[in-house]
Amino acid sequence: MSGYFIKYIAGSLGTTVYYIENYNDLISIPRLKRYTWVLEKKVVQHPTMASLNPNSINTLRVVTVRNGTSIDIFECWLKASIGDSHTDNVHSGGVCILVGEDGRLQGEARQLLTGKAFSKHPLSGVKFSEFTVPFWDAVKDLVVNAHRHLYNVHSVGWDVAITPYGPLLIEGNSKWDMRIVPQLLGEAPLEKYEKYFGKKK
Repeated sequence: MSGYFIKYIAGSLGTTVYYIENYNDLISIPRLKRYTWVLEKKVVQHPTMASLNPNSINTLRVVTVRNGTSIDIFECWLKASIGDSHTDNVHSGGVCILVGEDGRLQGEARQLLTGKAFSKHPLSGVKFSEFTVPFWDAVKDLVVNAHRHLYNVHSVGWDVAITPYGPLLIEGNSKWDMRIVPQLLGEAPLEKYEKYFGKKK
């Protein structure tokens, strides 16, 4: 599968991510010469992940937190485009849904821009309640081990793609959007937040 993603190195919310078929398409990227960009080959995702929406690389956002000498997984959600967009970012119209401790999707997916809830993917019809993330144990091992190398970082939101051969770490985010979990649950899990981030003053 050909194609590349190019992303402004200081961008956020998926607003400066572009898909190109080849290097000749770089001329279409706005402000290309003014900023620093990251160019990445398009990932071939696991067929199960592609079954949600083959137009986007449907990734996981796995948040890890340093807890004394251990690294804990705070929360995880799956992101997917619901149309023909190549971007799964929830701030660009995609949906997200919580992933349970066993790798199964929990509850309904939410489109945060509109507040709409979905029990199945609106494009593919895949029922979220019947979906399990492939290589789930390997995903957890990957992000926990990656965080262990960041000695002075309290929490990281990792973007993880699932390939046919296992999980692939895309990037780590220091600003991983703490507001998403309450929006998915309908309320903030205060006890969990206070355990890892302290009580709000």
